[in-house]
Amino acid sequence: MQTSTFRPAFFSEFIMRLFAGIGGGLLGTSASLLVFVLFSYAKTSAQNLGDAGEFSGLGILAIVFSGSLIGNLFAIFFHTMADPVRYAPRHEVMKHVFSVNFFLFLVALPFYLLSEGGETLLTIAAIHFFLSSSASLLIAEMMAGKEYGIMAVIAISIVQLLVFSIYFFFPSQSYGPVFTILFLPLIWALLPSVVFIIEKIRGGIWETLQYDIFGSK
Repeated sequence: MQTSTFRPAFFSEFIMRLFAGIGGGLLGTSASLLVFVLFSYAKTSAQNLGDAGEFSGLGILAIVFSGSLIGNLFAIFFHTMADPVRYAPRHEVMKHVFSVNFFLFLVALPFYLLSEGGETLLTIAAIHFFLSSSASLLIAEMMAGKEYGIMAVIAISIVQLLVFSIYFFFPSQSYGPVFTILFLPLIWALLPSVVFIIEKIRGGIWETLQYDIFGSK
């Protein structure tokens, strides 16, 4: 009979990871909004806050990078506090999360510089938010174990479809920098939720068939 090493997915742990993700996302949003307001006062009058055209590519990059870095680091830090056994050692997880966010910053830099602005720039920002948050979670889950990494890949693929369906559902004139910034808590609410659903499906298959679809050995 096959053996399994995975831990059951408890709803209480999911709630803690959900609040960890949303909490980090909200802190990232706060950082982005602060930079956004500072740039707005420096470059435009208050009534132009919602006009993405007032911001250069580097300005949007500063807004997105500050929010994504702070949001993702705090989201993962809160994850390590919610489940210190799964996400250990904490300092190694945090170091790798910082590294992947900085790498994405370097990769994204030319896209912001070459962007024509407007809708294109906001789309790049949304993609940056999604890639940085999903990569941060993926790193943490991969370090937790091979099976967690596999589940994270599946969850990220599902959330990718959900997030970009929501984003592109809105016509371009209906969203601006503020809407894009508020995207981060949404992503961090969806990621742990989908991971938990996959964990429950995995646990149900194990309990029914005594077969572990991810973590067998």
